[in-house]
Amino acid sequence: MPRHRESPGGPHTGRGINGTCSGRQQVECVPYDPAHAWQSGEAGEQLDLWIQTFVLAEARGQVVLVAGLDAVQAAHERDRAALAGVLEPLHHAIRAVAREINVFTRFHVIRTDLWRVLTQPTFGWGLTERGTLLEGASGLQLGATQFADLTLGVPFSGPLGAALLASRAYLPPGQRALLSAWDAHHGDVRAAVQVWGDSRARDLYSACVQDMERWRVSHRERGAAYLRGDGRSHVMASTGTQFEAGVPHDQAFRDLMTTRVDDTRSRRLDPDGA
Repeated sequence: MPRHRESPGGPHTGRGINGTCSGRQQVECVPYDPAHAWQSGEAGEQLDLWIQTFVLAEARGQVVLVAGLDAVQAAHERDRAALAGVLEPLHHAIRAVAREINVFTRFHVIRTDLWRVLTQPTFGWGLTERGTLLEGASGLQLGATQFADLTLGVPFSGPLGAALLASRAYLPPGQRALLSAWDAHHGDVRAAVQVWGDSRARDLYSACVQDMERWRVSHRERGAAYLRGDGRSHVMASTGTQFEAGVPHDQAFRDLMTTRVDDTRSRRLDPDGA
């Protein structure tokens, strides 16, 4: 029986499963390896874990997207019960994304002493194309966290906020278009919670902000540790935050991430909801 291939983006027909003469079905399983073929051994394993961090975080982020859009709709319809109802799955989804990232970036999984040597050089940070500095893969390009920021009204201020907006150029076209359309409603959910949301909505919104803030504090500390690496001198390209090539920039990264922590903290609600 000829082997059938599905067209990318087309409907799945199931014709790729071959039947035997006994009527039983056989499924051909092809191992999926996200790492580059030329990476092997420990280098390939570390790169595989690094890529999985982004892929699984984005998968978890689909719930952030759905809950965030539902929250915007509830805000526009001034539906108090619906607003509180959708902020609960948003809270759980934000925690799930943060947990997915934290599980992989614990120092004994993706190793801090190997990341700068084996993983970071594979992403082309610091390379230029026609005079433009290319941005390597980084947390800036996680649509899940940008969806959360837009829903919660976290401002895109300062150099890191500008870098987040610029990173959209590297996202898929559909994701870019959605984020751009969402920009016009940045802050609508927070305004609704403040003005007419009930106490449950305020509590859940505050929990979402606190979880984003805690995750960013964790990201700041762990990111600095990865930039320090094994403490020895290595040739190094820039990071996803566009630092110049050269020595590790762990303190500069900490300072930059602190501005994003502050942006997130600014969305906290006062006890009276203001």
